[in-house]
Amino acid sequence: MLNSKISKKVSIAENGLIKVIRHLQFGTIYGVEVPAEELKLVSDLTIEEIDLVHFAREHPYIDVLTIHAGKPATAEVDFVDEGFRCRKKHKFPTVKTEG
Repeated sequence: MLNSKISKKVSIAENGLIKVIRHLQFGTIYGVEVPAEELKLVSDLTIEEIDLVHFAREHPYIDVLTIHAGKPATAEVDFVDEGFRCRKKHKFPTVKTEG
């Protein structure tokens, strides 16, 4: 279903990040830090937001988070591999349409 939401347990920091994303609507957030915290709240999340929460739990520091239409679009995480500085981009799922 388009824009359907699912109730999930989240931390206070994760809930705050979702609120900022929804408020920002279009733009970029730099240096996103989501500390590991107890899951105290229940929030209604979109598929993209659920994927972002899972991504942030695996990567507590996100260098660049791009927002489109009030939803997370892409996250970029820097790392070093074989001595080379790299940046990995993660695209959050989008609803596929027919046609």
